[in-house]
Amino acid sequence: MSIDGIDIIGRDDCTNGSRKSLDSLIRNIQVSHFIILLDHQPFHLEETEAQNVDFQFSGHTHYGQVWPISWIEDAIYELAYGKMKKGIP
Repeated sequence: MSIDGIDIIGRDDCTNGSRKSLDSLIRNIQVSHFIILLDHQPFHLEETEAQNVDFQFSGHTHYGQVWPISWIEDAIYELAYGKMKKGIP
């Protein structure tokens, strides 16, 4: 979806065998646009950074809903909750 120079793209859970690659989703987007990625899980953030995505919003981790799940989430995800800046000095 593109609105006034802002492109919003989304991806399903990584367990979905039909999930499209970020490369295929971003291929036809103008790099001058502000790109927002809605990605169900915060996996492979380096891929998002490499594709020059401006903002990624992810959920799925359920961090802190049930203890000790937060410990498992910390082991799985680069950041299981909160915000992170990558590629920005």
